Amino acid sequence: MIDKLFQSNIFNEDEKKYVSLLIEKETAQADEIKEFYSGKLESLKKEKGVTDLTIELLHIISDWHYSAILEALLLDDLTEKTSKNIAKKLNLKTHDVRIRCERLLKLDLIKKKGNTYLRKNNGLLATPTEVLNRGLVSLHGQLIRKALVALFHQNIENRNITGMTMAVDPKKIPDAKQRIQKFSRELMQFLETGEKTKVYQLNVQLFELKGEENEN
Repeated sequence: MIDKLFQSNIFNEDEKKYVSLLIEKETAQADEIKEFYSGKLESLKKEKGVTDLTIELLHIISDWHYSAILEALLLDDLTEKTSKNIAKKLNLKTHDVRIRCERLLKLDLIKKKGNTYLRKNNGLLATPTEVLNRGLVSLHGQLIRKALVALFHQNIENRNITGMTMAVDPKKIPDAKQRIQKFSRELMQFLETGEKTKVYQLNVQLFELKGEENEN
């Protein structure tokens, strides 16, 4: 069952602007630029009434770690789902996992019993694929970069990265996107049966292949 937490109309324009500024801040290299965007974020929060809950949701949309942590909580061989064990399973820092788990707790997506975390449902944390905001751009960019790392560092037995170039009828693209979504869901249902011991990411890219303006 898919948990449609993020519907395509859940965020207004001010909230989309907030996540754009948030990504600008997190990707800035200089401290003074980070401070500049921090001020812009505070002003937008006060002037437009962007709620704390919305801010938490925007963080989740723009960071792949949250989906990975949620899926790790479903792993059968992770008997004690503490922040330390989750971090070890995902090759992350314990402190980073703990911070993100606290945000997931605030959003009521997980619960805590002692030092262990539990999923509150078995649904999929879905994001609106048709909403063009910087949060989703950042998320997909992170995952594509991780796929590139997997291409060079993961054994071929443990990953599959293929591609094909084709001449197409552009009018068929909407139907092609629906077929990709259907295939992705069916593959997810297939892979989630049996003993779950690893967290995997499925990326499917379909785009117009052409050179950039500055490409020779």
